[in-house]
Amino acid sequence: MMEMNVKNVPASGDMGPDYIQMAIDRFDQRAASAQAFLESGLGQPADRIKMEKSRGMADAIRALSAQKVTLQHHIADQSSVKSAGETLQRICHGAAAEAGWWTDLHTGEPMAHRPHFVGEKLMLVVSEIAEAMEGHRKGLQDDKLPHRQMIEVELADAVIRIADLAGGLGLDLGGAIEEKLAFNAQRADHKPEARKALGGKAY
Repeated sequence: MMEMNVKNVPASGDMGPDYIQMAIDRFDQRAASAQAFLESGLGQPADRIKMEKSRGMADAIRALSAQKVTLQHHIADQSSVKSAGETLQRICHGAAAEAGWWTDLHTGEPMAHRPHFVGEKLMLVVSEIAEAMEGHRKGLQDDKLPHRQMIEVELADAVIRIADLAGGLGLDLGGAIEEKLAFNAQRADHKPEARKALGGKAY
């Protein structure tokens, strides 16, 4: 009988989209073979051993089906993160460029080549984070969008600035976020046990 081991499947965070799709295809093939084996014994007198094998195969089919759903969800999540990053970069950088934030106000010349331009953009992100902290510390509503908390709006400003910069530099922000989330999910120093240990990350 074909051996089926679903316990040794790598964690989804360890797999890229191509590996996950390959795993799904492999699971489909194994599940089909398992189903064929199971059905071959139906309608025939079966001894106790064959019935036990059939029950085990049915369990394997169910386990493979559940694993396939998990992998398909992971592919969808990866695609959504990358797509969201691309959309944010396109919209935020497009708006900033159209408003003239990437060109000299007086000469109209592009400014991205200037030595300190990226550093200035990064420090503007920092300024938004600092304002978010101040808004949270004082429990303030935003002065421009008073129906929203200041921390919420300032964090939005920080994201807008980050997406603008990433778009202007041609970075793959969504892809980097996707990969970093997967990496962080497997980090030993991010596990509760490690964080509780002496020298672990308390926050």
